[in-house]
Amino acid sequence: MVNFPTSQPSLKNDFDNQDNVGSADQNDSANEVNAIAAKVGIDGSAVTTSHDYKLSGVTGSDKAVSKTGTETLTNKTLTSPVLNAFTGTGGTITVPDNNNTVGLTVTQNDVTNNPNAITVTNAGAGNGIYINQTGVLASTAALYVYSNAAQTSAVLSQFTMDNASSNQTVIGIHNDGTGRGLYIDQNGNGVALKIDNAGTNFGIYLNQTGALANGDYGVLAHSETAQTTNARFVQIKLGHASSTCDCVGIQNDGTGNCLFIDQNGDAYAINIDSEATTKPSINIASAINNDGAPFSIKDAVGANAYFQIGRNDNVTDKIVLRLGRYYFWVDATGDFRLSSGNPPNDTSGTVVGTQS
Repeated sequence: MVNFPTSQPSLKNDFDNQDNVGSADQNDSANEVNAIAAKVGIDGSAVTTSHDYKLSGVTGSDKAVSKTGTETLTNKTLTSPVLNAFTGTGGTITVPDNNNTVGLTVTQNDVTNNPNAITVTNAGAGNGIYINQTGVLASTAALYVYSNAAQTSAVLSQFTMDNASSNQTVIGIHNDGTGRGLYIDQNGNGVALKIDNAGTNFGIYLNQTGALANGDYGVLAHSETAQTTNARFVQIKLGHASSTCDCVGIQNDGTGNCLFIDQNGDAYAINIDSEATTKPSINIASAINNDGAPFSIKDAVGANAYFQIGRNDNVTDKIVLRLGRYYFWVDATGDFRLSSGNPPNDTSGTVVGTQS
């Protein structure tokens, strides 16, 4: 009877001082040896249960891989591997051309403990995650985060810099091409971009270092949709009643218009609703030169369609009012005067009516 390989061979080994050795004993020994040989296998064995077949991939000075030891594997193909823990010195996952397979798929099915699907801890000074997109993308993205679940309590993507001493940018976008640096396609009825700035520096800062092309803008808010609700296309609100700073400030060091309004529709170009009780709705403080006008309204219908408040150092109060072709001012005696041209002195023109 053959015991190997299901159990250890049971061979008779007490042949000393015996004249007769039975054929059954010899047959048992031969059968056990044959069974061992079959289990070990000949060189190049095709028997899938033999050791030679199972170890055929171990060549030269290589050793078989142990379960708990530390070995280096090279050019190995693992089908549906399960990694409970991974420790290594770096490596590469290569997908052959035309293989049409995903390089790495991580499926996290633990919905009880909800651990991270991927955790990258980078103690070095290099990139934590680096994507080098050498292929030309079709309709996909080099980095794509997708969810079809109703997210009601968390953000889909989060970047957190938790060290208060850090002074570097949290998210940097560098674009040398002509496409958009950042594009937001907001299709749901939510806020496309919200900035919660609890710091004391700029909430939004635009540094336009390039010279704008003709007709372009540093900031453009654009809509081709008929806005018919009681809403405003752009709203700037300072909602704290104790605030004392300016709500909007415009500084122009150049010679172009500081504020240009091109009102093409049949509505007010400027509409001021002021609830102030002690301050004027409009206050103009101008250092304009002589013969200039800190306030001027001109209609395009004609060259003399003017309403203008100007400076004239030739009159006592240095202020003249222009209505069309005529100038009005108050002279040193308190008389109200009229002239068809900008007055050359305080008493030029004509006194208007009888004054007392």
